[in-house]
Amino acid sequence: MVVVAQDSASVAVRGLPVAFLLTLVAARCADGFGSGDYGYLPFVVAVFALPLWYASGLARRPWHTFPWALLAVQAVLTYVPFVALGD
Repeated sequence: MVVVAQDSASVAVRGLPVAFLLTLVAARCADGFGSGDYGYLPFVVAVFALPLWYASGLARRPWHTFPWALLAVQAVLTYVPFVALGD
């Protein structure tokens, strides 16, 4: 019974960063809608994909098995928009 209480508490605690990241994604996308240039919206969503996955706590095994590969993927997702959009 104690394990169930810890699991439900950890789910509740994980909900706060996930809610924060989803709010941040929505704000960044709303900023893109205001400018009229929708080309960078997929990049905005891609930048937040791995942090959302990590914060959600789903499928933790890849995070323990391939941490450097996931960090490299996040670096690519972060810097490709700067190269592609020339900013």
